[in-house]
Amino acid sequence: MTASREELILEFFEEKLPAHYKTTEIRSGQVQMAIDVATFLHPSQKKKILLLEAPVGTGKSLGALIPAIVECSMDRVFSQKKVGYATATINLQGQLMNSEVPLLQEHDLIKNALLAKGKSHYYCHKEMLNHQFLQEEAIIDKLSSYYRDGYTGQRDEFEKQYGDISNRIWDQVSLKATKKECERCSYALQCPSFQHRNRFLHEQNELVITNHEQLIRSVLNRLNEPRFPPIVPVDPGIVIIDEAHHFLENFLSQLEASVSIRDLLSIGNNKRFPYKFKKSLLQLVKNLERKLIRESENCESLQGRYPIPEFVYRELNQIDEILSIVLHQLVLKNINNFDREDEFSERLEQMISLIENIQNDRTHTSWITYEDLTIATIPVNFPTRFKEMIDYLASKNKIIVMSGTLTTNGDFSSLISQWRLSRELIGAKRITESFQYDKQALIYVPENVQDPRYRQNEEWINDQINHYRTLLQITEGRTLLLSTSKQHMQDVSKALHSICEDIGVKFLRQEQGGVEQLTKQFKDDETSVLLGSGSFFSGFSVAGTSLVSVIFTRLPFPVPNDPYLKLIGAGLEDEFMEAVTLPHMMVKLNQGSGRLIRDINDYGIITILDPRLFDLEYGEMIRSDFENRGYRFTRSLEEVRSFYNDKLTHGSQAKYAPYSRADIVIPDVLKALGANIQKKVVKEKVIKPKTHKITTEQHEFALGICKERGTNLSVKPKTGEDLYKYLFNLYFVHYNDCKPVRDYFPFINSTQRESVIDYQGEGSQSYKMKKCTDPAFGCTGNCSADKINELKQRIEACGGLLDYTYEGPGHCWLNIKPFHKNEEIMALYTTINEAAATDPKV
Repeated sequence: MTASREELILEFFEEKLPAHYKTTEIRSGQVQMAIDVATFLHPSQKKKILLLEAPVGTGKSLGALIPAIVECSMDRVFSQKKVGYATATINLQGQLMNSEVPLLQEHDLIKNALLAKGKSHYYCHKEMLNHQFLQEEAIIDKLSSYYRDGYTGQRDEFEKQYGDISNRIWDQVSLKATKKECERCSYALQCPSFQHRNRFLHEQNELVITNHEQLIRSVLNRLNEPRFPPIVPVDPGIVIIDEAHHFLENFLSQLEASVSIRDLLSIGNNKRFPYKFKKSLLQLVKNLERKLIRESENCESLQGRYPIPEFVYRELNQIDEILSIVLHQLVLKNINNFDREDEFSERLEQMISLIENIQNDRTHTSWITYEDLTIATIPVNFPTRFKEMIDYLASKNKIIVMSGTLTTNGDFSSLISQWRLSRELIGAKRITESFQYDKQALIYVPENVQDPRYRQNEEWINDQINHYRTLLQITEGRTLLLSTSKQHMQDVSKALHSICEDIGVKFLRQEQGGVEQLTKQFKDDETSVLLGSGSFFSGFSVAGTSLVSVIFTRLPFPVPNDPYLKLIGAGLEDEFMEAVTLPHMMVKLNQGSGRLIRDINDYGIITILDPRLFDLEYGEMIRSDFENRGYRFTRSLEEVRSFYNDKLTHGSQAKYAPYSRADIVIPDVLKALGANIQKKVVKEKVIKPKTHKITTEQHEFALGICKERGTNLSVKPKTGEDLYKYLFNLYFVHYNDCKPVRDYFPFINSTQRESVIDYQGEGSQSYKMKKCTDPAFGCTGNCSADKINELKQRIEACGGLLDYTYEGPGHCWLNIKPFHKNEEIMALYTTINEAAATDPKV
């Protein structure tokens, strides 16, 4: 590497990127952002976390990815840095994989990138076979074909090949199994989902794109006891957290435990549940369900977290008493029958513990969601847990935390407080606006719109529909309509469909298909109307005239008295509205508004059907926030017509600010050549960890392991840490369980243990097929087709998969998967054979 970081970054944004998009435009904000990120990532910089607010139009994905990839290439000789990129929405993940990644590959910046989606986006053939689709044989054929021919197992790949699939069907066939359950599945060998998810942790992935939840769960897997392997890499070297305004709330979802009416009914209807208690339990649950449905009628929206009514605690207490009695009886029965393992008893025990946590407001914060009648709880110490997760990530990586909405009036203090960040570890940057909103957009708040706080009824719905009709006629569709409530979407859907039919445009609604497929349909059909919520507020990017109107059904305030917001706002009770509720709403409003203008040539209207923008004091603050960025407000429908007609004739009439390299602030640290940088890194960064000499006890332990593995201690490790890794690899390279070394190595102290606890093994893994004549299988070597089939069935019963066989001299070679479970499978096989020898019924 002979070019400097400065040269590589400027060459890309000044030459390669404009050439790719066939434009002369260069965005100053994007270039400055890339330089700021590169400075933060430089090894000489001690900050571990960069907070970066980059408005819509900055091009923040490439603004972060280019300097991150350049840094990886600079330091590759000494440190195998890679990039992990986590988003909140599936839309943004798809955009990165379908747009940014091909661009990076075209310019030889990366070779291997992988999109690691959450489980619900993957197909499961076993789930499909377990469900009945009545008269939908056609979808069964399509899913079966996809199982045979698919590459990733992802829903969007299926829909590209076979057309749309409804949420109702996809929810039934989506992946729900754990990784361990997938490994034992008899369909795993051909399963595209299993094969793709197995690549999440492959070393050759230079860039892994995932969601917040999987990154969070992966870190928690490393922090929790017992420790579990991560789902996606937690120590690539550089972690980018995009759409970071959702990150704290998505962390909450990973700590959340919940019980629904459906869960309680399922327990009561289980065949193991004693009959004499069944009626009492089901009656209590049904009574609770009726009360909750009545209570939900007083809610502004069924979405959101609500405080738990007092009657729920009384009902749960009675349910808990019945479950405890039943559990006690089952435990006694199991003891008498020498049955130590009982899944139903474990389920009961977990349910009782969960109900007790819900009732304990000292240790847990709990709430109810009326949409699915679910009661959820999280530990009150979740802010501390969140800080532990961030600290762990920062100890392994440099972290870029970015979004278009991280500040309140330009101040990062609210985020820093909520995330419990140490100020000495963080840097903060705000990128200037790229668009000219005064020319490109108009915000419309109708004079006569009804207040949603007081009219959640038919009259309010009709008022909303009348406004929709007027606005859709002006723009002839081309609209994203953002709702905060699924109930509201149900209430207006029929009328919207009728309006769209009248003006001859297509109506799309969330839940008709996957987010990615709906986004594509909306883009492809220029005049369509899309009604959505949730993920459509952010990560939804449609440039051009397919989207010229965004309509908010109301200001997107969170649910009043949201217990989660009260928890993160602890200590701010006197200023809760200003410090927590209003910023939370502003983030969502800004994110939704940002869907409209995605390019300098875009134009359109943002409509907010909520009079509070002009009627209440905080409305002035909201307007001021938008006006400071160049937006204009109007209450005149005629001005809306005039603005839109003018844009139809003349276009956006906006231009990016002229680019000049002289305006970009470039620190000297980025100007050094790559080779010089590497030498400097070695001198400044490489710190030898403390090691320990091999003790007599460790040496004797190593001799025992080598004897067991049938080898000699032929190498000469100099330290106890090196000896641990050598012994670990004796198992690792042959796909054997490394537990004998991990659990029993005689460490000197906890420091030595912690220094190697994350070691996962290295070296080329090799696999030696097993002989059918092995004592575990008890075969004579003359294997008929029936015998092979018997072996296959017995191996599957032991949790394995007989992939294929080869005929050898006097025996068959057996290829058994998963490779790392072979010893466990053969041990269990031996146990079954021994039992069969003494008991013919086995």
